[in-house]
Amino acid sequence: MKKKIFNKLVYLGIILFISTAPSCKKALEEDNFSQLSTKEFLSTEAGINALSISAYSNAQFNTFPMNVKINFGELPTDIMFQAGGGVAGNAAQLYNFTWNPTMSWFNDQCWNKQYRAIRDANILLDNIDNAPLSDLKKKAYQGEARFLRAYMYYLLYIWYGPVPLSISSTESKEIKRASEAEMNAFLEKEFIEAADLLPTKQAEYGRATKGAALGFLTKFYLNTKQWQKCANAAQMVMNLNLYDLFPDYVNMFKVENEINKEFIYVSPCISLAGQGNQWMAVSFPATFPRLSNQASFASNYKLYDSFVNSFPTNDKRKECILTSYKTAAGATITLLGKNDSRSFKYFPDPNSLSSDANNDFPELRFSDILLARSEALNEISGPNAESITLINRVRIRANVSLLILGTVTKNSFRDAILSERLWEFFTEGFRREDLLRHGKFISGALARGKAAQDFQMLYPIPQAEISVSKIDQNPGYN
Repeated sequence: MKKKIFNKLVYLGIILFISTAPSCKKALEEDNFSQLSTKEFLSTEAGINALSISAYSNAQFNTFPMNVKINFGELPTDIMFQAGGGVAGNAAQLYNFTWNPTMSWFNDQCWNKQYRAIRDANILLDNIDNAPLSDLKKKAYQGEARFLRAYMYYLLYIWYGPVPLSISSTESKEIKRASEAEMNAFLEKEFIEAADLLPTKQAEYGRATKGAALGFLTKFYLNTKQWQKCANAAQMVMNLNLYDLFPDYVNMFKVENEINKEFIYVSPCISLAGQGNQWMAVSFPATFPRLSNQASFASNYKLYDSFVNSFPTNDKRKECILTSYKTAAGATITLLGKNDSRSFKYFPDPNSLSSDANNDFPELRFSDILLARSEALNEISGPNAESITLINRVRIRANVSLLILGTVTKNSFRDAILSERLWEFFTEGFRREDLLRHGKFISGALARGKAAQDFQMLYPIPQAEISVSKIDQNPGYN
C-alpha cells in the first residue's frame, strides 16, 4: 500500500511542476489540449493536493539529503567519520571541524531544500480558501502545511540558529534574520496550532498527524531546555494512546516492519531512482557479499571503535552494527579494532534498485518521546520513579540492565540519558543536538583532537545566501 500511495504522490507533484513551470511555446502549440493558469490550478482540490505533495517532497529526507542530514548530525560527533568517494571533501570538513560557509551541503541540501518546502507551504496556505474543500479537508491541509513549515524552520534553527521567517507567499519586505525570541515564539505557536488542526490518523501513509506535531513540539522544548513544557508535551503524545515501542529493535528498521506504532513521523523511501534510502550504498564494505541489485559506493561511512565498544554488555542495538563478515570466498574480514565497523541499521533491502532501498527513514520515534520526558523530569527535580521507568522501557527492549532509583544522582542520570540516546538513535542524525544540549559538543571534539571552536556550535549561513540576501552571518564565520 505504501508504494502505491507514494507513487501517486510523486505523480501529482510532477503535475504541479508542469502546471507552474515556465512554458515552451513551440513545444505546446500542437498538443495543448487544455491549460490551467497557476491561479486556476490552485483553486481546485487537485491543485491544493499537488502543492501539498510538493511541500512534502521538499521536506522529506531520502536519497542523498537523508545522508546529509545524518552527516550534519553525526560526522562532527563521536559516532563516525567518512572515507573515499565524491563526498569525501565535504565530509572531512564536518568531522575535522574545518567547514566554511562555501561548503555546498550547507546551501544545496540543508538551506534551499527547506526553504522550498516553506515556499510550498506558504503558497498552499495563501490559496486554500479559494479551493472547494470541506472544512475537515481544509483543516487537514492547513495543519500539514503549518507542520511542514514549522519542521523545516526547526531544522534550520538547530543547524544555523535563528533564520529569516517567511510566512506568506505574497509578502515583500526586507529579508532579515529573526531574533532568538521571535524564532522560539514562532516555532512554539506553529507546532501547537498545527497539532490542533491535524487528525490523529491519516488515510495516506507519510502525511503528518497530531502526534507528529506534538512530538516535534516536544523536541523543540527539549532542545531549548524548556523542561516543564517538554515533559507536558511528551505526555500529550503518550496520552494519544497511538504509539508504543516496537518489540524488536533490530528488525524495526527492516522494510517488512517499517509501518509500525513506534514510527511517529517518517520520510518514506521506495526503490525508485532518487526516491530511496541510500544509506547501505555508503555502508557496504567493498568485499561484502551483497546482492547484484544492491549498489556499493566508493564513499564509506565508518564507525569509531570507541562508539561501538561503548554499548552495554548484550545490548541488542549493537546487532545493527557490522563488526565482521565473511566474503563470498569465505574469508573472514574483521572491522572492529580498525575504526571500520559499519551501521547496518537500515538492513539491506533485497529489493533495492541499485542504491535506492525501501527502508523508511524515521524522523521521530516513540522512544525519543519517552527519553525526552525522562530527561525533562530529571532536569526539573532529579531522578524519580517515573523518569527511571521511562528510560527502563527503552533499556528493557535493548536487553540491558535496568537503572535503579536511589543509585543515580541528577548528574549521573543526565549522563545516563545522553548515553542512552547515543545507543538508541545512531544513524538517525540526533547526536550533535544532544551533545549541544548537554554542553559536550565542543569539548568532545577537542578530546578527539579536533581544533573545534565555540562558534562552531552553529553551522554558517551558506555564503550563496549571504551574497543574495545580505543577511547577517553567524559570528566567527566572517
